[in-house]
Amino acid sequence: MSQEIAGVAQRILIAVRNTIMLLDQLPTGQRAEIAAIDWSVLPSDEGKRLRALGVDEGASVTIRHRGIFFGRDPIALSIGRMTVAIRRVHARAITLRPLEAVPADLPEAAE
Repeated sequence: MSQEIAGVAQRILIAVRNTIMLLDQLPTGQRAEIAAIDWSVLPSDEGKRLRALGVDEGASVTIRHRGIFFGRDPIALSIGRMTVAIRRVHARAITLRPLEAVPADLPEAAE
């Protein structure tokens, strides 16, 4: 019985580590992969700008800085060798998964 409880606890711990989160919830300095973007929340011109800057599904991102004003706007994130500033409202439209949750054998995870 105790081994079953330990196994359940281990699975819960792994699930918590692999939890999908929004970009505005990502801790500063932690890397994650963009899992999905709700483009319907963003105006089309801003969506085009973000895509042109490399903000798209599969991209690896890291938050470098958060603004000091109310709402912690803007958020500076690294994508590749660039640092891009986005609004927090835009960050809430971006769903992430920690890089540990990405299977290593998938070609998209090799970046």
